[in-house]
Amino acid sequence: MNHHLTIQGLDAFHIDSYGLAFIIKLVEKRAEIDLAIVREKITQEQQKLPEKRQSKTNGGVANILKGSYNNIKHTYDSWRADSLRKELTDKKQWLTLWSEQAWATLNHDQSLKQATIEELKNAFLQHKENEYKLYLILQEAALTPIYAELEGFPKGLSERDMNKGLEVISTECGFSNEVGKSIIKNTGNFLKEVNNYWGRVIKWSIAGTGAALLTAGLAAPAIAAAIGGTMGLAGAAATSAGLAAIGGGAIAHGGLGMAGGLQILIGGGALLGAVGGGSIANFISKLPKDAIAVSMVKIINYVMYLRTHYSKNDFYANQLSHRVIQAFLLFKHQAETDFLLNRDIISETENTRKALDIMNITLKKLGNI
Repeated sequence: MNHHLTIQGLDAFHIDSYGLAFIIKLVEKRAEIDLAIVREKITQEQQKLPEKRQSKTNGGVANILKGSYNNIKHTYDSWRADSLRKELTDKKQWLTLWSEQAWATLNHDQSLKQATIEELKNAFLQHKENEYKLYLILQEAALTPIYAELEGFPKGLSERDMNKGLEVISTECGFSNEVGKSIIKNTGNFLKEVNNYWGRVIKWSIAGTGAALLTAGLAAPAIAAAIGGTMGLAGAAATSAGLAAIGGGAIAHGGLGMAGGLQILIGGGALLGAVGGGSIANFISKLPKDAIAVSMVKIINYVMYLRTHYSKNDFYANQLSHRVIQAFLLFKHQAETDFLLNRDIISETENTRKALDIMNITLKKLGNI
């Protein structure tokens, strides 16, 4: 049996290069909003310092104690300002590194990189059907974790006001400012349900939304990294090779390259597009379970959006949601069949069972929409 699985794109999830650039710009926008918050805090701390230096002590125990307190407070405020400056430097370095890696997937296309968010949005919406996919754009930008660990970059950074960033990118996409926050909320609720399946705690754990989102969005496509890992690669090399493999191979050899791989990964489409003579059950057994969970919740969020945002009489929205559900049901059926009939070639049967558990929860969620 051929154990090499092919992953094909699904029209329901397809995002063109304008859409991918749009997502990158939105993530950069979130980071820039956070940098502005840090800069404002630095300014506030610096404004306090001159006042502390002007304080004087003129003898007496009370004045001496007051002077000592002021000196200690001044030292603390100076340390605080220095810490904020370091935070700003580290976050700017992260954004530079992340942006370089993200734009590399689009071959550093300068016309896309130099375009404004509005220009990219308008170009993306030139195709009428892309109106229905704006939610996929926002979802990827919202679920891409700002300051996620990058290879060779220190941990510990965090977004100071995530809600503010989500509100801005929601309006940039033409939605109300609450939509991005609802994506995070729905995703967190789903991950909690996965972790307490049928009222019991699963042996493996998803340690909160933040940890699971390290496998979401453009920052760290874990599915691509897993595929690259089957080639004997690790880290950034595995991710790049996996993205190219998903995209049908390197551009030099007639494939769509990393950009093509990202287009297929958007919205959870990579899992549903797994086809071919290989073992789907074996494939999902090698994927991080949080990556599978995030892929599934993206599908749930998208179907919910299509069915609640548009009228029941909207033909294209109905067709799109039907195609997504049909693709999910086909993938789930193939994975279950493969698991039962070809268990002897599955390297991690317990991992496959856990992945199928996640799909059962997804089925229940889709049935309740």
